[in-house]
Amino acid sequence: MVAVVALLALLAVAAGAPTVTAQENETANTTANTTVETGPYTLEELRDRGVRGSETAPPSVRRYGDGQLWLRYALTGLGSSAGNPATYNYLSSGTTVKRDEVYLGGFLGWDTTTELDVELVYWQKGQVRVEDEEGNVRYEPAAVNQTVEETSVTLSGGYDRESIDLLTSYDELERVTMFVSGPDGDATWRFNIKTSVLAQPVSIDTRSDLALWGLGFVLLMLVLTLALMKLAHRLHERAGKGPGYPIWLYIAGAFPIGFLTFVLGYQQVLSTVAEAPWILIPLVALFATIAAINWWGDDTESVGVVHVDMTSPQAHEDGSGDIPVRVESYEVAEVDGVRGLVVDGITPYLARARGAIPELSLFCGGEERTEDPSLRFPGRGSYDTIYFADPFESDPTTVKREGWSLSHLYEPPETDPDAGAVDQIVDQLTAVAWERLIPAAGILAAGWLLGGLLVASSAIGLLVSAIPAAMYAGQPVKGFAEWHLAPASYGSVLVALVDAKEEFDEVADRDYFRQKYHEEMGKNAAEHKRQTEESELSRFEQVMEELNGDVPEDLDSELTQDSAQQARTEAASDD
Repeated sequence: MVAVVALLALLAVAAGAPTVTAQENETANTTANTTVETGPYTLEELRDRGVRGSETAPPSVRRYGDGQLWLRYALTGLGSSAGNPATYNYLSSGTTVKRDEVYLGGFLGWDTTTELDVELVYWQKGQVRVEDEEGNVRYEPAAVNQTVEETSVTLSGGYDRESIDLLTSYDELERVTMFVSGPDGDATWRFNIKTSVLAQPVSIDTRSDLALWGLGFVLLMLVLTLALMKLAHRLHERAGKGPGYPIWLYIAGAFPIGFLTFVLGYQQVLSTVAEAPWILIPLVALFATIAAINWWGDDTESVGVVHVDMTSPQAHEDGSGDIPVRVESYEVAEVDGVRGLVVDGITPYLARARGAIPELSLFCGGEERTEDPSLRFPGRGSYDTIYFADPFESDPTTVKREGWSLSHLYEPPETDPDAGAVDQIVDQLTAVAWERLIPAAGILAAGWLLGGLLVASSAIGLLVSAIPAAMYAGQPVKGFAEWHLAPASYGSVLVALVDAKEEFDEVADRDYFRQKYHEEMGKNAAEHKRQTEESELSRFEQVMEELNGDVPEDLDSELTQDSAQQARTEAASDD
């Protein structure tokens, strides 16, 4: 992960850096004597950029007879394609073409076909040595190292376009002046060319060539990935546990750097990949190895330390009291016969891989009893093992985590204030760990050289080699862990008390809910009786109202009349 982030960060810096070679070619002057062949054109002629067709026209449009000519070029960035005219740009002042062709187009009429002569002059700005008749020498600006290429194109009626091949210049920037002449006039353009490696053709002519190239690429990637995984697995076994971060977290951490690098410097990134495509092999292998480290299982033991602190009980006025109880969680692994604590993190992981695992020491009754199984208690819940800390120790667990340090590279000496300056300098120099710094510097130098040879970037090689250099120069800081414990029998008593309390709580809960159940049933029975009495009373009151009132005339039903008469009779007899 560190190597991926470092590589992406370096590409971002390299993308933002100016191209030194181009600047030097822009400003440097070459010195020539009178015997230098400057070429057929003067500096003033080659500096001519031509006359723009109109103020509103694009900068590379030129008038030609009754029509127009224009010159366009294709970019090498994202979304640009030499085969898609929609992505072409018009030339402007100071344009640097990075492909090996430009496109001459124009409108010369609907029914005409015109042949145009094209002359390309490649040149550099320099000086020539001029000596007059009196022997005085002076240096004058001139267009030196001129190379002239001639060709011709034919533009048909309407809007037409033809490509014009350019000489490639991968190493340095060249100035180009282009003269076009025909029966109806002439036109001139000037631009620069520095061919990008992205436009450089590759020697793959057949499908079999492509298949062989792809097979070699895949085989190299597979071999390097397996080698890295083998090394990482050995480190993983020595560390006892991986860094503990999910793979998506690495992706989330590298994505912003990678995105900014590609957006701000995609030209530099693509150029680097195009010039050295095998740089993708270690990147893919490194990513696969990081993913494998996080997918490998961790043979660790989950341990809980229960501390019933009898040194600080708290009493209340009602006679009750509280005893603080604290539970601490740890992960324990056994590496090369050493049982120690492991934690998440990249730095602790690297330190443990160098043998700096914090060794676990167990004490009971003031004596070290690390291998005593009577101190262990069977795990419960999420714990594989439970230890009960000494209840009469306020701080029974002492843990110092492992780490990584560079402080050993220089240890300030005890100097004699009365010593001379030379002696003090010698003391300071002897305090430096040269046996670590010199090999680390050699690793950096090797990375610088290999980076320039393999990926055409010494800076990338330097940054990548900084990781093993730091690993060699650095020193892991070994941690330790001391736990003062009570015997497991003490834990058995506590567990028995906790279980008994839970049983008492269950009985109390059962009695409580039974009482609540009976109370609820009694309330329901009383409510049902009350609702029944209210319903009967309501029906009685309704009948009495009907008896005391007049019988409606529209009730001519015989059954209804008989019922009303019977009700009156029963009421009279009751009176």
